[in-house]
Amino acid sequence: MMYFYIIHYLFILFTNGLAEEIDEAAIEDLIKRDISFAYPHNESTRFGIFKSEKVIWDVMEQQRLTQSVQVGQLMAAYQSCVYRAEVPYPAGKRKPFIVVEGNVRKYRRLVAIYLARIYGVLFTSIPPKCLTHLRYLFPPNTKARNAFYALALYAAAHKAKETIARGLPVIMNGYYTEQASFIITRLFPGENLPPKGAKVYEWPLDLLKPDVVVYLNYPFVPNNHLSERPELWRLTKKIRIYKNFDIEPVLVINVTRGVYDTVKQVQDEIIKAVGDKLDLNPLPREEINEDQMYQ
Repeated sequence: MMYFYIIHYLFILFTNGLAEEIDEAAIEDLIKRDISFAYPHNESTRFGIFKSEKVIWDVMEQQRLTQSVQVGQLMAAYQSCVYRAEVPYPAGKRKPFIVVEGNVRKYRRLVAIYLARIYGVLFTSIPPKCLTHLRYLFPPNTKARNAFYALALYAAAHKAKETIARGLPVIMNGYYTEQASFIITRLFPGENLPPKGAKVYEWPLDLLKPDVVVYLNYPFVPNNHLSERPELWRLTKKIRIYKNFDIEPVLVINVTRGVYDTVKQVQDEIIKAVGDKLDLNPLPREEINEDQMYQ
């Protein structure tokens, strides 16, 4: 009973915009309980973390009662994303699946695009191209919208797996860690977070893991239009969440220079982290199909 009280409390807290008035005792209790927050266990809060494709489709089946046309559109579009049969994921030293995320969307997208051009790889975002036209299909701040973006991860993962099986690398702009970290920061307002190893950081068992997650941390710079002035602990909190995820390696890059220097720094860090396990050699220019790079 106490669990439902706490979840209801958090829901009221956020919907009334009272995030500064944090009940630390309630948050500490949530941390001690080590709850995964996988949907549907916290359905009432709207902050569900979807941990399987089946659960996402269960939500869509519920939505079909009131939004049958929209759900039908989504199902048709999703099938167009994954119509090819599953392919075996290559073993041994293969091309990488690299995810680029960060606290400034414009900047991290630029870095991801430059990396894609250097390696001659598939560049994709969430939602992927096959679902982009449906990104406003469901209203914002709803369970259906959250489920749509979670489903987009599986569509993007299918494309990534298929691409790597063909001997090509993948750079993805945003992935599961971005969605999950967004929810975790709202489930746990304030500075306290569950420790590394807690269930909330577990990776979905049926979702492809990337080989590397790069998090670009853009610190506050006075008079810089790309950033606002958050409290220092809010910046470090996001980094702590990323380092707690059940995935290795997560490379946190503190951005202090321009795009080109940052891209070089990211390349160097990736080589140090996984260069002995993966084929990081750029493709020859004659093998790059520019028309198929952006998905």
